[in-house]
Amino acid sequence: MRAFAFLVVAFAAAATAAGAEPFPVPGKPVRILVGFAAGGGTDVQARIVAPKLAEALGVPVVVENRPGASTMLAAQEVARAAPDGHTLLLATGSSLAINVSLYKNLGYDPEKDFEPISLVGVQTNVLYTHPSVPANNI
Repeated sequence: MRAFAFLVVAFAAAATAAGAEPFPVPGKPVRILVGFAAGGGTDVQARIVAPKLAEALGVPVVVENRPGASTMLAAQEVARAAPDGHTLLLATGSSLAINVSLYKNLGYDPEKDFEPISLVGVQTNVLYTHPSVPANNI
């Protein structure tokens, strides 16, 4: 099973309206929210991407960890953020697909509240057991 991580931003249809600030706003940092604790695979991916994104955009890029509620805390915060492109979510299958089938009220709609920007990485999951267990397949 593979979990795809997407860097997503809150949908910003109104960003093209007359008088909208340019992106990125000079000096205004871009935040990448991660729904897991620091040190995990998703956090590491965000910290690899952040410096390159900062270099490309010319503004600071800060990784913020918002662990808890099966990644919903981070996703909810990004969904509520101003749709100016300065608040991003490094999402996983949990945020975008699994939680939809597990919880009645996510506090966000993965299809309406987010827009994919880029595939960041692919993570492979492996199931292990003790060698004394006679199983050799799932």
